[in-house]
Amino acid sequence: MILKRIISAIITLFVVAAAFYIASFYAPRCECPECPVCEECKDGPTEITKYDEEDYYGTAIITGYPELMERQEAWCDEDCDTYIYVGFNILETDDEYLFGLLTENSGNAFIGDKSIGLGCAFDGIIKYENDSDEFGMMEYEVPAELSADILNATEKNPITIEVEKYKYTGGRGAPTCYSHISQIRLP
Repeated sequence: MILKRIISAIITLFVVAAAFYIASFYAPRCECPECPVCEECKDGPTEITKYDEEDYYGTAIITGYPELMERQEAWCDEDCDTYIYVGFNILETDDEYLFGLLTENSGNAFIGDKSIGLGCAFDGIIKYENDSDEFGMMEYEVPAELSADILNATEKNPITIEVEKYKYTGGRGAPTCYSHISQIRLP
């Protein structure tokens, strides 16, 4: 009888732990402009560095429209899933260094001459992964209303958004829905 209760308690703890683990994937992501994991920096960064000799990072205001493309799952050789990837064609920006980043990384699968990838569209929500020195690889999700506004923009009716790239001095292969952008928000 006692053994039965102990086994039942262990199973219950396992089920609860598994539920919390699974729920963490669906928890809302922090929209803090400075970091994705804390409440302390909701007011934004105190200083923004646009460029240093090693890497571009910082914040830019960009105006443009999406270009949707089909992208095959990364690191898959056969029977691969495909995803709808959201590229963002940039018509104008307030950041003189942004086009330098694009030029320097031309040929990268997530960057064009005047475009940058934002991530993949899942049921109208833009989701992406981004790597940075401070936070490592993180998953992000653009809020539903902003995702819809971005996805509905056109060349004749563009949207203006603020993008921030956290400093990242590393490099490696990227997952399917990777973006060089760390945060996407309204200016």
